[in-house]
Amino acid sequence: MPPNFLFMRRKSEFLIEFEGLKYGAHAFEWEIGPEFFEQYGEVDAQQPSFRVQMELFKDTTMMVLKMQILGTGQYDCDLCLNPLVRHFESEHTLVVKPGGDEQEADDDILVLPKSAYELDVSDVIYQLIKVSEPVKRNCDTAEPLEECGKEFMQQYLATEIEEAPLQEEEENDVPEADPRWDALRKFKDNPDK
Repeated sequence: MPPNFLFMRRKSEFLIEFEGLKYGAHAFEWEIGPEFFEQYGEVDAQQPSFRVQMELFKDTTMMVLKMQILGTGQYDCDLCLNPLVRHFESEHTLVVKPGGDEQEADDDILVLPKSAYELDVSDVIYQLIKVSEPVKRNCDTAEPLEECGKEFMQQYLATEIEEAPLQEEEENDVPEADPRWDALRKFKDNPDK
């Protein structure tokens, strides 16, 4: 039997009333944009656009959520600050146990209280997207929207290299240590005496 299909857009619709769902498979789909991330107080990507597909399998003692997240986000390159587009693709399976023992909970198992009749999956979706975000954002790992400014960075690094010998000379001008400390250093080097 094919899964029941629901298309959802608003945050309130991230609430799944599992108590009223029949046993079996149910499909959910969300389109996520910048307004979704604004409710969490931060938007790292410019123009984020994600599609989340979730299949919920309900059984008598648990539910299994299989999520697939596809989308894009625009970031600035860490090296040259040019805009680049990063494509996301992530899959995750989460087991939900209503009324289970809280000690069973971990990253892949969510335990709900016995009185729970609905599940808000917005936090789970947000966390999966954040974990999928690149830590290192540069033109080599994504699609740059403009030509990479590596030439600019090479010029910048060349100036840093030219300034580096000056810093070494300044470090050599450091005065000698106070001679009063020499006696203590001898004691430190030979603790037996």
